Amino acid sequence: SIDNLKNDLYAALAADDDREIIRLSRMLEEARKTPASKEPSRQVKASLKYDMWAFGCLLYYMSTGLNLFHVDTREDVGDEELRDIAEWSLHTKAKKLEKINDSWPKTLISNLLQKDPTLRPPNWQFVIDSLNISSFSSQDLPCLHDRLMVFHSAPLAYIDKSNSRHRMHLLDFEREKHALEESLEDAETIGSTIDVVFETATIDRVNAFFAQRPSRVLHLSCHGNEQYLALEDGRGGTHFLMASDLKRLVSVGGGNLKVVFVSACHSKEAGQAFIDSGVPHVICSRTDALQDLAAVEFSKNFYRALACRICLKEAFLMAKEAVRVSADVSNGRLEADKFLLLPETSPDDPYHDVQVFYQDSVPAYSGVQPLAKTN
Repeated sequence: SIDNLKNDLYAALAADDDREIIRLSRMLEEARKTPASKEPSRQVKASLKYDMWAFGCLLYYMSTGLNLFHVDTREDVGDEELRDIAEWSLHTKAKKLEKINDSWPKTLISNLLQKDPTLRPPNWQFVIDSLNISSFSSQDLPCLHDRLMVFHSAPLAYIDKSNSRHRMHLLDFEREKHALEESLEDAETIGSTIDVVFETATIDRVNAFFAQRPSRVLHLSCHGNEQYLALEDGRGGTHFLMASDLKRLVSVGGGNLKVVFVSACHSKEAGQAFIDSGVPHVICSRTDALQDLAAVEFSKNFYRALACRICLKEAFLMAKEAVRVSADVSNGRLEADKFLLLPETSPDDPYHDVQVFYQDSVPAYSGVQPLAKTN
């Protein structure tokens, strides 16, 4: 189990066994990608019925701006999504179809996405006729669609200056993930759709994000310090990204970023690095420790407001007030005051009175591929 692998990895860290650390880190990463129960793989023969399912997935994306199942930038599917695919119950399909605008042929999409292949459309002429009968026009298509990129960093350990290894406090990313997804569903009730993509925060994956530029809004959740952000090194360890290096990295690759939220303790220096590299709007925290629950509460309310077309400054203030009065956050007033919107301006300055989402075309996106290796 994952818990057993973690315990073995901690033991390897304590024993300073580099080979075992690398082996267990890889096993743990693979285990996180594997569903709790997984049937042996079997080969299937390609047929028209599988093409019908694929076309249904394509129509679903065109009608909602969302992938039928969430994938990360390497096109990996999470455990919950894999279970949904395996079971694909009528209830699960119905919840997905609720997100389709009525101007789209919902009945056809439902038929294309039948679990039983024999119940899918028998031929392409049937599909063409169904599309013609629906008579939907491009002017009726949902136009409010955008994307939010979320990077999470959860290293298991770090090495100090004396070359000793120490455990890292694990952040509750599952809570944050579910909170973000649920809050953005509220925007869908008014016809606004935000596609959320979750990815592991390693330097390689951040560079891949900068290369394809699938979103102008970046959320980075990790441990922080006055001088650095703690990213992952891809082997279970910590990669300390100094604020000065972050500035250079973003200056080169982050030219299309509009808003960045550095959800980390002591993140003001990192936030200023984003500002200095040309990002116009950055949310971060003061030089204080930040409660995990406060960060989740702020993020949930901040992105809900942005998705509902509220301007950046107002969404920021609404999120702070949500933290201040939250029943889940201790010392809510103190925690709320830790959040900063950079560059800091006077209350009547209109600089941050901007719409964040739905202002630019959103590039087609099915996952950033790993960057090609060069010798």
